[in-house]
Amino acid sequence: MRLASFGKDKYDDENETKYNNYIIYDSANGSGNIREDDLGPGLNANPDFPEIQSTHIFSVFGDPILPYQIDFSDTTTGEPTTWITIAEGTSLTNVTALSRGWSDLTPFMIIKNASGDTVHYKVVKG
Repeated sequence: MRLASFGKDKYDDENETKYNNYIIYDSANGSGNIREDDLGPGLNANPDFPEIQSTHIFSVFGDPILPYQIDFSDTTTGEPTTWITIAEGTSLTNVTALSRGWSDLTPFMIIKNASGDTVHYKVVKG
């Protein structure tokens, strides 16, 4: 963890935003605070972030070619009444379940691929 502190300290006087939001990932393939994967046409995914609370902050990064949708539900199979579309090549930062209308503890994140091709999604918690 000492090496991580050096990385964070690099931004102390340079960039307050990067210093305050410096995140250490366990790995780049889906453990810790990051979930990313390919999602086939017409499928939904439920990133398995343990103990999601309504105030946890998420950032979502779009597939470079195709859009996909994301929102929160009270069950893993629930269909949200509204969806946020993450357009190709864009991102959505600092979204919470509470900001989407969910105040219950442990809401479930749902990612939906409504396109006819496989998309790549990436969600970062923190």
